[in-house]
Amino acid sequence: LLLIAGIVMGYSISVSFADIVWKNQLKQQFPDPCDYSAFIGYFSSMVSILTLIFLFIGGGVVRKFGWKKAALTTPFVLLFAAVGSFGFIIFKDQLNGFVGFFGTSAMVMAIVFGTIQNALAKCFKFSFYEPTKEMVYIRLDNESRTKGKAAIDILVTKLSKAGGAFFLQALIIIFGSLAAIVPFIALILFGVIAIWISSVVFLNKRFLKLTRCEIPNRGDIKNNKEDLKTRKTEDKILARKKSFAASKAILKKARKKRKTPVS
Repeated sequence: LLLIAGIVMGYSISVSFADIVWKNQLKQQFPDPCDYSAFIGYFSSMVSILTLIFLFIGGGVVRKFGWKKAALTTPFVLLFAAVGSFGFIIFKDQLNGFVGFFGTSAMVMAIVFGTIQNALAKCFKFSFYEPTKEMVYIRLDNESRTKGKAAIDILVTKLSKAGGAFFLQALIIIFGSLAAIVPFIALILFGVIAIWISSVVFLNKRFLKLTRCEIPNRGDIKNNKEDLKTRKTEDKILARKKSFAASKAILKKARKKRKTPVS
């Protein structure tokens, strides 16, 4: 249950932190409320289309590549997108000259990576994150499945979001603005994603141990098949012996009837 809580905490905190920083960059790029609302509308329509596409892909990925790779898809995608987004925000003065050759700015690149991060985080929630998380509860007993699921889905999710928001507000009060605490947010985000990835790895090891205890080896399966074959042959031999003995008894009775004289 603690490992599942680590996965839920990692998703909740990373998505909320990335969303706050991304929307702050959007407000700087689109100071007009109409432009900002239009961009959010396009973003929402894009997310809905991508969610429908990835809903059909997620099940195939789990069946083909296994639970571990499907569960690690979301944190690794968020990690790579966060490196690009926070890298262009933190090192924008150093990267402006390089990005200027392509006719853009570091803020625009940060918004692009942030848009990819938030879009994929919302799409992967229903195609990779939720299915792999719910699959973990199958191996638990009934009490842990009901009480543990309720505690994790309600308490851990709400407390992680509330705790993250409270921590951000405290940092803003101390440092004065959101732009000043972006490096601290990046460090916390990378640490939370590292906890998320390690929780998935340890859970996969627990999964493998349980399945190895429950599923027999191939050698045992072959031995069982051979035993079944020998039993079938033995049963056939016994059935033939019984039928032969029954036919012998019928013949004996018939011979006795012939030998007895008629009075």
